[in-house]
Amino acid sequence: MRYTKAIKSLGKNVTWVSVSIDFSPYHIFSCYLQPQEPENNKETIRRILGYIDGFRERLPNSNFIVGGDFNENRAEMKLEMQRRNISPILVQGSMTHEKGGQLD
Repeated sequence: MRYTKAIKSLGKNVTWVSVSIDFSPYHIFSCYLQPQEPENNKETIRRILGYIDGFRERLPNSNFIVGGDFNENRAEMKLEMQRRNISPILVQGSMTHEKGGQLD
């Protein structure tokens, strides 16, 4: 198995990891969409989508994983991913952790 990788911060709240396994490219984005910051979150989502669209144009066989803490922006992120034919792994309402009254 051949394996290569690259890791880069894409500005505030987004990290990108590129991994190639047996010549199949995977692009992994990890992001944090802060609660109560709709304008910053829209910019972060636009930035991620721009990278995905750019990779798809240059490397059409790319695979994508987008994860992170989407807070109240989860529905918007899910819709944008579906528009790009990227399916969610966790369905809406899946519990990933619990902290007091907080459920993500």
